[in-house]
Amino acid sequence: MDFDVTAPADTDGALARVVAVNTAHLREYAQSRVVQVFRTGTQLADESARDRLLSCNQMWSDAFQRMLEARCRYEDDPQLAAMAEDHRREEAGHNRLLEHARGGSPVIWDPVVAACSAWIVDSMANLSSVGRLVLVHLVLEGGALVALSAGARGFPDAEYFRLHSEDDSEHLREGYEMLARRADWDLDEVLAVIEQGWSIVETVSDRTVELMTAHLETVEAVLR
Repeated sequence: MDFDVTAPADTDGALARVVAVNTAHLREYAQSRVVQVFRTGTQLADESARDRLLSCNQMWSDAFQRMLEARCRYEDDPQLAAMAEDHRREEAGHNRLLEHARGGSPVIWDPVVAACSAWIVDSMANLSSVGRLVLVHLVLEGGALVALSAGARGFPDAEYFRLHSEDDSEHLREGYEMLARRADWDLDEVLAVIEQGWSIVETVSDRTVELMTAHLETVEAVLR
């Protein structure tokens, strides 16, 4: 996957730095174990492994919907509020597509995934307007682009994965372009949000694989 997103003109180099740091995280995440598992998808030999994978994704997807609602509720910058509302409308109901792909089976709840999912929702109240933009568009949509594009290969019949593999690169680009149009952001703050956000994404991803491999040696064989 090509993650090279050309940064708009940036005279002081701050945006170029943001793109470089975030792209490094995208490339590293593309090599992660959970992305390998998503790419394997329906070829996983054990159905319970797939259930754990998709259950973790369901918890995260449900939280993503709550996060989009929270972003709209807390955003008071007119330009970013319009962007947030457009994003919310575009993503509305996507978690139900995943539920359909899972056959409506009960979610296998996990406290680590639940805590990380709650963090992205709570962050909408705690971050600045630009911080919300960065977390949502650069980190979470960037991570979704990587993982769900792999899922589109592993679960070719699931509309949920197909939609996100097509749409999330545009959300990532929109985030960079919005930063380019604004001067009211601090590089250190933006980089801190990127690091925190990717730490959460990686924690959920590592926990997902841990849950899958706890009882299933077959998954380890796939990842070797």
